[in-house]
Amino acid sequence: MPEGFDPYYKWLGIAPKDQPPNHYRLLGLDLFIHDHDVIENAADRQMLILRTFQTGPQAGHSQRLLNEVAAARNCLLDDVKRSHYDVQLRHAVGGQTAEGRVDSQPPYRAASPSAGAAPPPPVAPVVPAAPMVSAPRGELDLPTAELANPPTSAPLGVAVPQPGVLPSLAAAPVARQKHGGVNHRRRQSPWLFVGLFGGVVVVVLLLLLVVWALSNPDDPPVAGGETGQGGDPAGTQDPAQGGSTGGSIGQVGPAIVVNAIETPSWTTHGDRQWQYGSHGDVITAGVGVELKSWLTSNERYRDFELTAEFLVSEGGAGGVYVWMPTDVQFPWNQAFEIHFRDDFGALTGDESTGAIWQKAIPSSNRSRPMGTWNTTRITCRHGRIRVSINGEEVIDYSIPHNFRAEGHIGLDGVQGGISYRNIRVKRLPQR
Repeated sequence: MPEGFDPYYKWLGIAPKDQPPNHYRLLGLDLFIHDHDVIENAADRQMLILRTFQTGPQAGHSQRLLNEVAAARNCLLDDVKRSHYDVQLRHAVGGQTAEGRVDSQPPYRAASPSAGAAPPPPVAPVVPAAPMVSAPRGELDLPTAELANPPTSAPLGVAVPQPGVLPSLAAAPVARQKHGGVNHRRRQSPWLFVGLFGGVVVVVLLLLLVVWALSNPDDPPVAGGETGQGGDPAGTQDPAQGGSTGGSIGQVGPAIVVNAIETPSWTTHGDRQWQYGSHGDVITAGVGVELKSWLTSNERYRDFELTAEFLVSEGGAGGVYVWMPTDVQFPWNQAFEIHFRDDFGALTGDESTGAIWQKAIPSSNRSRPMGTWNTTRITCRHGRIRVSINGEEVIDYSIPHNFRAEGHIGLDGVQGGISYRNIRVKRLPQR
């Protein structure tokens, strides 16, 4: 990394004259913006940029700036903290030379190595508060208009019903057509009734065909043939090492249910080329960053228990999203991601294996060495998320009251270099 590298300027476009930036400048906002949606979206945008540099020689700068963005977001979304911060910032505005910077603070410069120089103090990881997600709007109940009074007039030849009196057929004159002094009535063709009957028969046959198709689902696509013909039914091959792979995911349809255990079907989002392993059970996101790339289950879930296995390659990361909305734009903000990454033996943090990303830190790091399959059990019930990694519970987290505990399940593919298999979901009874 070249000496004097400036991540504020290179990545976020914050010139040295505006460094170190205040919270608003760091998020790319005008001073004293108080709209929570604007602040939340600005923080997500900056984090999305910084996450692309989490691997490589600038990983330390990326993590530090991610912590600063998270701290700025937490402060500005807390009305009390933001009020105190704004008061301090207004007092400092008189000493500013450019919007977003106070003269009393020196601009950021990467420290060059020198003999005897003490290393800078470590930056403590910041655990951001849970995102503020607006509850989904309910459906409008439209009142049904009732007829208060019966009509007092009607077209010629139509009898007006009176309250409490049954209309009489004889009371209503019948309009007739005259031709040559003889009254004629229009006769209905018998073919009309034949056509209606035939249409009903066709609809019934189509419904029976649909029911039969749903009760006899086809086997999922097989990449590499049946067992013993080049397939890997046990999923033992490492997809990152050239294991059995197939076509991209994107099938539409309900989940496969066997003995109340569901195997979800998925819909793709983004440009990621997801791949099947043997018998469609191993799902792989290849190496490399693909922004806004994830899978969502075609079914929605409320209270459920999910079990799965995951394998992370060097530098890879991913995770399982729970309770995602249908029109999701930023799943790491609009849902809860149980995060997985290549961090065997590392200290725990809010992006460790088993963490709820940027929201909850696991009690211990239970990840296995790189290239080894890990197991996870995720129980989501009554607004509470419990996570176990390789048989040990590491997270017990209650979501904010303003978040709806219902939605889709998702698989993260932004960072890449991760495979999933044996994903099973069991719906839990609701109280």
